[in-house]
Amino acid sequence: MLIFGNIISANVIVLFGSSLINGDYFLVTSSFPFALAIIVVNGSTLSFAVNHKQWSNLFKSLTDCQKFGKPPNYDLLKKNGDRKGMICMTCYISTCTLFAIIEAVEEQRCLKNVSKHEICGFIIPVWWPTNYHPSTFLKTMVQVYEVGTIIILSNFTIIATLQYQVCEYIAAKAAHLGLNFNAIDPNSDAKTQFEQFKLFVDYHQHIISLCAEFDSSCKRTVGHVTFTTAAISALFSYHGMQGNYKLLAFLALYILNLGFMCHTGQNLEDAMLGISNSIYSSKWYELNIRVRQRIPFLLARTQKRIGLDAVPIGYLNYALFMTVLKTTCTYLNLLNHTI
Repeated sequence: MLIFGNIISANVIVLFGSSLINGDYFLVTSSFPFALAIIVVNGSTLSFAVNHKQWSNLFKSLTDCQKFGKPPNYDLLKKNGDRKGMICMTCYISTCTLFAIIEAVEEQRCLKNVSKHEICGFIIPVWWPTNYHPSTFLKTMVQVYEVGTIIILSNFTIIATLQYQVCEYIAAKAAHLGLNFNAIDPNSDAKTQFEQFKLFVDYHQHIISLCAEFDSSCKRTVGHVTFTTAAISALFSYHGMQGNYKLLAFLALYILNLGFMCHTGQNLEDAMLGISNSIYSSKWYELNIRVRQRIPFLLARTQKRIGLDAVPIGYLNYALFMTVLKTTCTYLNLLNHTI
């Protein structure tokens, strides 16, 4: 899989370089977003493969409920998350495979109407070092080549959905934490109340450490994606408007992945800020004075933003998503007036 990704990355870089040398600036602007996008996607897949142990340890920590108890419906959440992951994987790979099959079937019709900016039988305009049309063997190799592209693109999207699944686990633990604070009995003795409060603080610190580990894993895997999305999306949009409608499918895939990541980051922020709402809505004023004295410090900690860093431009949330879309429109307007 990674070998396919490296070959594809090298090929689009060669295509981009040859376009610059030949002065074909239309092909330059169409190959550049593919070169950048494939490098970004392949980089995410490679980073995930290198850091898979960190993701595995994160899931082990998320499913370990021995010390603080299991959130309500946690087993059902895990089961549904696994099912959604399998459904996403099946749908993405099936859709990309169907797209490649349609391209292969439509190859002969495409060859009759081909222009100098089209390559028939490919799902992306990657460079192939020979004329493959007369040879059945080379046609077969091209299909294998396309399958590798499908796997790379599908895995990138699956990584984005994996982030959403992790966020669901953390949100369930945050909601469970709020229930634990409400469970502190004002009628119990001072020592029992303080022990329950200490357990609440320990649980909160545990969730914060999970968020930090989650943020670290995301930065290493997909942190670089947001930095390039606006430029890639603008170039995809420009060439899609010029009649290359297949590029709009890749634009939708890229925007969908960014939307998944921003939605995940926003949900994580809301879940962690919701802990303070649970404290506000509780009968904290009936608790022992020793506990009440420490609640302001706890509230100050719960109101501190905890989210996913969008290296290097802020946090993954809805505001960032809208900013990227607005920047994409700005770049697109610039391209329309300069090319």
